[in-house]
Amino acid sequence: MRYRIWLLNLAFFVYPIFSEAQSQDKEPDLAFFADVMMNARDGLHRERAAKEIRTIMESVLADPNNQYDYNRIPWISTLVPQDSTFRIFTWQWEGQSEQIHYEGAIQFRNGPVFWFKNISADPSDAEYFESRPEHWFGQVYYNIHQYEVEGHSEYLLFGYRKLKSGHIIKTAEPIYISDGEVRFGKELFFDDNRHGKNRLIIKYSDSTTASLKFDQDLGKIVFDNIVSIINPYESGAVRLVPEGTYKAYALKNGKWYFEENILDTRYETPPMQRTENSEPKKDLFGR
Repeated sequence: MRYRIWLLNLAFFVYPIFSEAQSQDKEPDLAFFADVMMNARDGLHRERAAKEIRTIMESVLADPNNQYDYNRIPWISTLVPQDSTFRIFTWQWEGQSEQIHYEGAIQFRNGPVFWFKNISADPSDAEYFESRPEHWFGQVYYNIHQYEVEGHSEYLLFGYRKLKSGHIIKTAEPIYISDGEVRFGKELFFDDNRHGKNRLIIKYSDSTTASLKFDQDLGKIVFDNIVSIINPYESGAVRLVPEGTYKAYALKNGKWYFEENILDTRYETPPMQRTENSEPKKDLFGR
């Protein structure tokens, strides 16, 4: 009887240690399946790994005190604003039919987690609609900018999304948090005083690169001016490429206002005069 009680006491003290160690063991599993999700040749393997990633992420995010170093997992983007109010996770994977899937979640400092559900089609009014986690404009976020308006914090997410058309879009997207709700997109971008957009979007061919970022030195959102050129390698085809000039949005009274041609670095010839086999290599975010 005493021996049985001793075993029960031992189990009581050992189980939490084992459980914590088991939880920490999920970090290498997360890294492994993320690698398979992005790099496996077989679409079924990528899909299976993606399901494992979702299962593991749901498990670890259920514990707000987990100490995972997500930055050591290169295929999952993890962003935290300066005030550490939340952390946002996004990733992508390619299915069997070459369709790109986007997944993600946001976790607040006090624990609540909201999972994103990607909309099934690219909306024609992407610049103007407001969405919620359950109706998310899927993308991988590669940067976050926090700024102050009238004493409270605002946040801009910078994201990347690949389209079936062979184009890439990058967005500057406000994330709005109020009364326990999360919304993406807000009417903050103005080309004039009448028409506002909920997010800033640039679109370009996936055989080139283009920039959309917040420039700390200028204190503005800066992006490439995209133009159309004839594709010299495909009859009748057109490419969207950066021209060499840059445009911007500057913050005024809590809104972002358009500025034309802030910098000119145009090439004498378009920057796309290269063979198909010499296209630049890009990372996960198209940079």
